[in-house]
Amino acid sequence: MGIAQKKVGIMSNFIFFINDSLQVVIFLFGYGISLIGLGIGLSFAILRYFNLIVMLYLLYILIFKRNKKPVLYENLIEVIYCLLAPAVYLSIVLNTGIRYFSSGDTVLENSIFHNILAWIAISIYWIIRIIPNRKNKYTNVFTFLSKLSVYFCFLVLSLFIWKDYSFLLSRFTESGQNSSSIYSKISDFLFYIIPYFIGLRRLVQNQKEDYLEKKESFVFFKRVQFISFFLVGLLLFNLFQKTDIGIRLRLKSLDADITNYSQEYKVDRTLIKAIIYTNYKHYLNPVKLLAEYVALGLWALDDYNHLGWAKKFSVSVGVTQIQPTTAQKAILLGMLNYINHSYYFSKQYRAAIVELTPEWKIKDATLKIKTMHLDTISPFQIALELVDPSNNIQYCAYTLYLFQSQWNSANYDISEKPEILASLYQIGFNKSIPKPNPVSNEYGKMVKEAYDRLKIEEMREDKEALNLMLPR
Repeated sequence: MGIAQKKVGIMSNFIFFINDSLQVVIFLFGYGISLIGLGIGLSFAILRYFNLIVMLYLLYILIFKRNKKPVLYENLIEVIYCLLAPAVYLSIVLNTGIRYFSSGDTVLENSIFHNILAWIAISIYWIIRIIPNRKNKYTNVFTFLSKLSVYFCFLVLSLFIWKDYSFLLSRFTESGQNSSSIYSKISDFLFYIIPYFIGLRRLVQNQKEDYLEKKESFVFFKRVQFISFFLVGLLLFNLFQKTDIGIRLRLKSLDADITNYSQEYKVDRTLIKAIIYTNYKHYLNPVKLLAEYVALGLWALDDYNHLGWAKKFSVSVGVTQIQPTTAQKAILLGMLNYINHSYYFSKQYRAAIVELTPEWKIKDATLKIKTMHLDTISPFQIALELVDPSNNIQYCAYTLYLFQSQWNSANYDISEKPEILASLYQIGFNKSIPKPNPVSNEYGKMVKEAYDRLKIEEMREDKEALNLMLPR
């Protein structure tokens, strides 16, 4: 039985290692997306001056090359105006404070309903677009669906023009020093119109594509099959981690780090385990795991918060679900107490500025306080540390340690009140004000429930271990 459990432990640790390594890749992927996004933004700023040429070219091929096979640059135009441009518009333009998309009279309107409708239209169009149209008995059905997807996109485009009419009209009628040229105003409108021409081209083209050779098709299918199995396996594994058995295996794999950092910062190891247990049980899921590491990559790129991403994309990440700005504040609070300064400014910490208020000035901190870093580290380095489960647990332990130190300094001992520490851990440093008889929030109650269960199990395991050591 012991050998079987050992084999299961080794296998689960290996899978967790693969899973954690993939999370690092996802974070770097998010960082890469943000770099690409900046490049795309610059490209579209340049593209405004070529929109009229592109539209005239599409008009030309629509009239004179109706049945010709599209060449590479025509497909590139389709990708730019029917995929990249709407994706940038929906995900960045309508969700940030970029002032370019406002005028003296109005601001570009956002609508969740229209956004969802647009994403559905884009998804349907490109799913059908990339599926090879093989000649078989379903060819007519496929052609009908292809045309239907284009008509649906026409409808959605018309809705967006109607929705953004006041903004577009104001751009045409505004005047003054800040107004753009007539050509630029027309060019902005063409971002809506050019997809119409591409859609018409797609209708008359009837999606006649070259197909892969049989052997290449087989190899391609095998690759897609392998990737699909891998992604499904990863999805099932992350779902498994939400089960009680999966969470316990996860806690077992992290046990050494939990014990190490709980001893280093003098915090309750069972509390750290209860926080991780609660996060996996109630807050983490495969989609969130993917999204949070991509968001972390976006957060890390905007290290000076010039784009506002340092606040927008500061989401809870990792096994202990800690925000990168919370990690920055923890570093600053420990450092400021240690050097006995009330304030520290860094451009890279604009989204996490803290002051050493009377509530956070810890007694004899210069002699007693523990610090994770004696100086600030870059957002990118913090992101890399948060992706690593060991460092993620260290930030959790250090954050709990700071709360304990703050309350102890005010003569309130909360080291044996896991529900209060968990509540403070969730609400953050700014809302932590030492007082008698604090009350926990819902998160604190869930952590306390997990804490009590884990504590009972630990006591049972300790008793069993002691019985094994006693002579029979």
